[in-house]
Amino acid sequence: SLAKDYDVYYRVHASNIGWMAWAKDGEEAGTTGMSCSLEAVQIKLIKKGASHPDTSGYSHLEIPSVTYSSQVKGAWQNSVSAGEVSGTTGQGIPITGFSAKTTSSVAGGINYQLHLSNVGWTSGKSNGVQLSSTAESNSVEAIKISLSGDLATYFDVWYRVHVDNVGWLGWTKNGSVAGSTGYGAHVQAIQVRLTRKGANAPGSTVSPCLLGQPTAFANPMQKKIVDLARQVPSPGPGLCSEWIADIYERAGFRNVHTDACDYYWDYCKYTDYSHLKVGMVIAVPSHTHTRMGSIYGHVCLYIGNNQVMDNVGRIRTLDMAYWLDYYSTSYKPKWGWYDNVPLA
Repeated sequence: SLAKDYDVYYRVHASNIGWMAWAKDGEEAGTTGMSCSLEAVQIKLIKKGASHPDTSGYSHLEIPSVTYSSQVKGAWQNSVSAGEVSGTTGQGIPITGFSAKTTSSVAGGINYQLHLSNVGWTSGKSNGVQLSSTAESNSVEAIKISLSGDLATYFDVWYRVHVDNVGWLGWTKNGSVAGSTGYGAHVQAIQVRLTRKGANAPGSTVSPCLLGQPTAFANPMQKKIVDLARQVPSPGPGLCSEWIADIYERAGFRNVHTDACDYYWDYCKYTDYSHLKVGMVIAVPSHTHTRMGSIYGHVCLYIGNNQVMDNVGRIRTLDMAYWLDYYSTSYKPKWGWYDNVPLA
């Protein structure tokens, strides 16, 4: 019979992957659960013992399983699987440890690193090893998760965290920071998912990491500035600095009557996010998007939770990362206190 004298070798071309490794005699070829359609197939009938195609590599791929667990109040919770919530929400209880592991025929592992309050970034752990604080007071503020080996070649690891007084942040992936550092905003829960390399995020990717002071941690005067920013109308186009001066004047500060270029040179001293506080101004002395902007620059107000407000003839609330990227055509944006008067 054919089966006695021959082996059948075959391989498939999968969308988003390309040609996969050769399989033979009933082995699986293609993908499972990865939304990769088969675009082409090659088949070879080879006499047993004869030279045959190289079968090294992966003829079949499927999304690996991932399980993870959090330490809460000194005790480890039961592990949950892809996309499920580990930790708690709405109870004000921070997590103090984390572990994760994957199960897959693909070589590699999962790595994780924690930023702990009063400690900073820990050394990393991987593949189910529990990583936690020795003191319950040192809670998790941020986390980085990544894949290694062939897992990192074929898959992305997505994750997001639920932060004290803020809620769920956006999804991020592959070793980027989720959470915050240095503001005492504790992580209370986490979700993790593995997807095909390059696949869409499981949800919104807006603000996975709080780069500046969260709104909830602002003092009464800082919150007053934010409240006024939501009330004070636009004084007109080209008057971005006058709008901010009007806000501060209504809060009891002097009106400096100067332009965004002067804000940048006189008040904005920082580029480190650890110095970014609610109520600070963020400015550039020049940008290329408008003629007036090239002369006088532009300025916005940081209102917390990675958001800014500015005046362009109307009042806008924008994602800070977008603002920083858009207006950095000539100068790197800097931030500082209006009129050099600290609110916090």
